[in-house]
Amino acid sequence: IISYNKMFVAYMQLFKKMGLKAIPMKADTGPIGGDLSHEFIIMAETGESEVYLEKDFINFVKGAELVIHNVEFDVGFINNELKLANHEVKDIRDICTVYDTLTTAQTMFPGQRNNLNALSARLGISGYDRTYHGALLDAQILADTYLNLTGGQVTFDLSQNSSVTQNIQMDEQDLKEIKFKKFIAEENDVQEHEKFIKKLNQKTDKEISW
Repeated sequence: IISYNKMFVAYMQLFKKMGLKAIPMKADTGPIGGDLSHEFIIMAETGESEVYLEKDFINFVKGAELVIHNVEFDVGFINNELKLANHEVKDIRDICTVYDTLTTAQTMFPGQRNNLNALSARLGISGYDRTYHGALLDAQILADTYLNLTGGQVTFDLSQNSSVTQNIQMDEQDLKEIKFKKFIAEENDVQEHEKFIKKLNQKTDKEISW
């Protein structure tokens, strides 16, 4: 990632010296593979391309938490689009919070490769077809990666038709058939549980009490 960022900056400096205002856009890596690829668009009077900032995006992320792999890189692009659109929001982090899975991974796995491919493989995240690179696919993999890093939930469902809640109806007979197993936690179990909660607090920067 570091070498790619250096190459990216070199391209932008070259365009600047040439007097060209280039707009970087994320692109498909294609048969070359890898995690990062960009195309550089130069606006001209002739041509069919348009670059725009969707207003609904601002409303969508306002007050939310963005989960991003390499925050500085992606936030830089978002802020650049805000600048090009002369938007009142200058830094997207002014209206929402961000969680950097790359920073978390570097803390948990120092000295190891922590790009999304390597990290998801290390965490045992599978079941995705990586033949073709796509934004939605990366979002789904990143969601599973985030959940594994924070050690909490089981899954995110990013499908448009997903429902946040499910209405489960149970009759009185069903409730009678439910059997609960009673147990008393031993001292070492309690200590391990407290260690786990402490680790979650450190990873999420939030106070968790279960």
